[in-house]
Amino acid sequence: MVAYKDMMDNLVTNEVEEGKIVGANVLVIHNGKEIYHSTYGYSDKENKVSMKRDTIFRMYSMTKPITAVATMILVERGEISLFDPIKKYFPEFSNQLAYNSKGELEKLERDINIFDLLNMTSGIPYSDESHESGRQMGKLFRRLIERRDIRTFGDEEYRIFCS
Repeated sequence: MVAYKDMMDNLVTNEVEEGKIVGANVLVIHNGKEIYHSTYGYSDKENKVSMKRDTIFRMYSMTKPITAVATMILVERGEISLFDPIKKYFPEFSNQLAYNSKGELEKLERDINIFDLLNMTSGIPYSDESHESGRQMGKLFRRLIERRDIRTFGDEEYRIFCS
């Protein structure tokens, strides 16, 4: 069981030494028990402040991992499959078209699925008025927002999308 600790130490130490990361704080909990913790490098490289167990990090874009964990919980429960097409849950994604290299719209070779969304390989653009695919995505997002249903359970408010 010690092999993974050496592997982790070597991996993260190497990343710090090669300058790929400034520092890291690694914690592994298994079956509710801490089985590994180590700090590497600096929390403030310029001032040579070493990473500590209680170093506070500013974290960005946390909706992606939270959504991924919630999705994997549903997969674990057997309620969804990673390979379910997203049109199963959002009919607005039926009959999707994409621009080819010639700038022409064509039908997708296969439906976009949940795995594509988690992998960031769906090809779905941000809503952006500067190009046609972004304008179309903006319209689709507005339609999704219009059909949401807000329900209250106890003190909590939930947004539920209804097809």
